[in-house]
Amino acid sequence: MYKTPAEAKAFVDAFLPLVVGHTRDEIALFPSPVLLPTVIAAAKGSNVAVGAQNIHFAEEGAYTGETSVGQLQAVGGTHTLIGHSERRQYFAETEEIVNKKLHTALKHGVVPVVCIGEVLAEREAGKTAHVLKTQIAGAFAGITAEAAGPIVIAYEPVWAIGTGKTATPEMAVDAHKIIRAEVARLLAPRSPQPCASSTAAASSPTTPQPSSARKRSTALWWAEPASSPTPSPPSSSIKPHRAPLWPRIQLRGHTHVGSWPRSRLKTDLSCRRRRVQRREPWLWLRGRQDRRR
Repeated sequence: MYKTPAEAKAFVDAFLPLVVGHTRDEIALFPSPVLLPTVIAAAKGSNVAVGAQNIHFAEEGAYTGETSVGQLQAVGGTHTLIGHSERRQYFAETEEIVNKKLHTALKHGVVPVVCIGEVLAEREAGKTAHVLKTQIAGAFAGITAEAAGPIVIAYEPVWAIGTGKTATPEMAVDAHKIIRAEVARLLAPRSPQPCASSTAAASSPTTPQPSSARKRSTALWWAEPASSPTPSPPSSSIKPHRAPLWPRIQLRGHTHVGSWPRSRLKTDLSCRRRRVQRREPWLWLRGRQDRRR
């Protein structure tokens, strides 16, 4: 909730010259709902898109204070934020609500920017990976690989907002790896053949991207076969190998457990049997078992 319409227009007029000709990244502004017409008009014809900070999952209805996807498109908006940390924190947006909004945006061709991230307590407790995976799984419920192309995932370390703490590039890279792997796991078809799977971390397909960005947004995944081939039964003329299943053998207070080579065991037993029977006639070692008389 910053800026009046006049201030917003002045901001856009000063901002556009700074990014003119920039094609490597997709740039979008997300002003308050009442500023959308002003900002959209000011950015018209530039390389800067404009979107809403929030939409409702319903196409229309008695939802006071909300913005529908149809209203956004009517004024020229092309993008929308979904699941921003402040929406989750102050307006109790759950994973189910985020998922509904994502489905609505994709249905109407609005580019969704799904925001995910952990709070300080979760970071310090080592739950970053769990939180990110949970948020992604909740948001992507029911989303197919074909429909997920336009989705943008914005990782937002909530603990670094207004706290004086800063997320390092290494932290961001680690988070991105978790996000990409989880999205690929959810969307990759289960097929023994290699298949391309969008990580959903790339920009909208309608936006030109460099070859390096396209390579980063695509991964090859192979699924293991559902079951291994059943081996054919051994030939009747060849006896299958069986490891000797010797149980616990106790010799003069020492316990040996496991599989012994048959030749070594026979030699060991034959040598010890005579000594044992002379010294300890109560113990008779015979083959695979301990027998006492």
